[in-house]
Amino acid sequence: MTKKTLKYWIGMSGARYTVCTGEGMIDMFDRIPGPRHWVVWTVLIAQFASATISIGSIASAAGIFVSTLVPIPPYFAAWLVTIFCLGIVWSGL
Repeated sequence: MTKKTLKYWIGMSGARYTVCTGEGMIDMFDRIPGPRHWVVWTVLIAQFASATISIGSIASAAGIFVSTLVPIPPYFAAWLVTIFCLGIVWSGL
C-alpha cells in the first residue's frame, strides 16, 4: 500500500471517528494504553523532525535561487533568506 493511500484511509477513519464520537483524534490517541500522552509526544517529535527537514529544504532552494540573482554563495544566501523570513514572522506582518 502506498503512503498516499494509507494517508487517505487514516484521514477518513479519523474524520469518521470525530463525527461519531465528537472528540478529536488527539483525544483518542491520549487514551491508548501506556505511559500518559506517549502517542501525542511521538507524533509531536515526528512532526518537529519533518518540519525541520522541510524548512531546511526550502531555505536551500531559496538560497540557490537568490545566489543566481546576486553573486553570493548559496549557503550564505540561504541564511539570509531564513533570517529575513524569521524577521517577517517575528514582526507579525
